[in-house]
Amino acid sequence: HTRTFRNGARRRAPFLYFRTERPRTGAIGSRLDYLMSEPREIICVCYANICRSPMAEAILQQALDLRFGAGTFTVTSAGIQARPGLPADPGSVAALGKRGLDASRHQSSLLTKERAERAWRIYAMEEYQAQWIRSLIGSAGTIHVWGEEIPDPIGGSRRRFEGAAALIERSLPSILDDIAAALAAEGSRA
Repeated sequence: HTRTFRNGARRRAPFLYFRTERPRTGAIGSRLDYLMSEPREIICVCYANICRSPMAEAILQQALDLRFGAGTFTVTSAGIQARPGLPADPGSVAALGKRGLDASRHQSSLLTKERAERAWRIYAMEEYQAQWIRSLIGSAGTIHVWGEEIPDPIGGSRRRFEGAAALIERSLPSILDDIAAALAAEGSRA
């Protein structure tokens, strides 16, 4: 599969990132190829979208890119009571920096009903947040708690932020397995 650019250049490109047409019936792997052609949005959610969810966003995006390839998923974050436009807490920025990740340009955003309904999966940092999202959109299948609940480090020491980041990382294998299982389930319906 090649892609022709505006300047006339042609390059071989993985269909995963550039395929936009619907597959023909009977095409090899047709439905799964089409499903994988658009990045799926995964939203990490906490209360204000300045501490835990920005850390989960960056850590999960890196892990998904390594496991499934860059561009397969788009990880974003939001808060159920966020004030839009706030930067990530300096403690979150520092904890991510120790992991080689950058959240310095993060701006908080509010989780809206429309955004939650468009998401492929949503991972909340605490059960009450997951329940709030379920009541917002009335769907339980795509909404999950991030492994174990992640306590809010807001107002705490750098050590507390580091602890929250470590808890996020500790639950990461089960999150990746959940995502892989969801992909496999989509493939079996293809």
